[in-house]
Amino acid sequence: MEVKHLSALTADFLEVLKASKYRPACIKKCVHSWEHLDRYMINLGITIYSRAVGEAHIKARFGDIPYNDYKKSSKDRIRYIEILSDYLEKGSFSVKRLMMPPITFISDLGIPFNEFIEYAIAEKRPASTVQRYKERIKNLYLFLQQTQRVVSDIDAPSIMQFLSHLNKTVNGEVNKNNTIMTIRVFLRYLCERKLLVNNYPKYWNSILQLRQIRQPKIPSVYSCEEIERLIKIIDRSSPQGKRDYAMILLAARYGLRVSDIIGLRYCNLDWTTNRIILVQRKTGKKIDLPLSEEMGNAIIDYLKFGCPVIDAPYLFIKANALKNKYNCQKTKYINISVKANRC
Repeated sequence: MEVKHLSALTADFLEVLKASKYRPACIKKCVHSWEHLDRYMINLGITIYSRAVGEAHIKARFGDIPYNDYKKSSKDRIRYIEILSDYLEKGSFSVKRLMMPPITFISDLGIPFNEFIEYAIAEKRPASTVQRYKERIKNLYLFLQQTQRVVSDIDAPSIMQFLSHLNKTVNGEVNKNNTIMTIRVFLRYLCERKLLVNNYPKYWNSILQLRQIRQPKIPSVYSCEEIERLIKIIDRSSPQGKRDYAMILLAARYGLRVSDIIGLRYCNLDWTTNRIILVQRKTGKKIDLPLSEEMGNAIIDYLKFGCPVIDAPYLFIKANALKNKYNCQKTKYINISVKANRC
């Protein structure tokens, strides 16, 4: 078996997947799982990947429980680690363990469903969003198929019956709510084209009520004063505090998503022109932001006095790694001029 660094292994495997015409959404999920694996290896100082490393990562991330007890999303992520191990050891992988059967809508019943998906693509919805649309409206498609109905037969009693069907086929309140929200979008599309017995979206929204999930409410919006207070109370005397300060500033000043902040790499910082340039994980769109003096100083403070020398392209390191390195008296902290352009 060839010894390979994770970055080289995943780069080779991605080319195999692309050549095999795998769906972009599937490849994106693979890459996301491998990024978690990469961070796990960085935090433990592991440079060479093996199946044992992958299995240890799975146990650390998902827990030591029977495979059948995992959620579907967790099972998918575990598969992406397993096929990477298969590729490392055999140079090949089992297709059925990775590729999900395509979702298809057939016959006259399937026509409006396919047209809705084509509409979403024409509206330039992200590939991941289109895939979720397919997965969720499939519940309504199968229900209509089983009850021998078409979309023009949809009425209030049939929707109530569908909601009862949804309770038996979809697990978790969040998943049910997400499905209902997508069905609302689909019905609004049908209303605009006058394909239902009642073409008023508000009527269907009143029937397709979201389920209330009782949990403590967290404010969805903070005032400017609250944000400034939050920034000021961060203890910047420790490596973790320097890291947290820089991360929160990125969110507060630029409105970046958490996924974009934790995935920020050295190559996303252009110090010569004072810009932050990255491709957003959720939308896939490239953004170019000015690197302010406040933001630049926070990142420099973290890189010079908070971030230990770790061979990784990511800017922000987990707190455990920072703590371990900080407690080691022999640790040398990063030299910005050396690592500023690394990716």
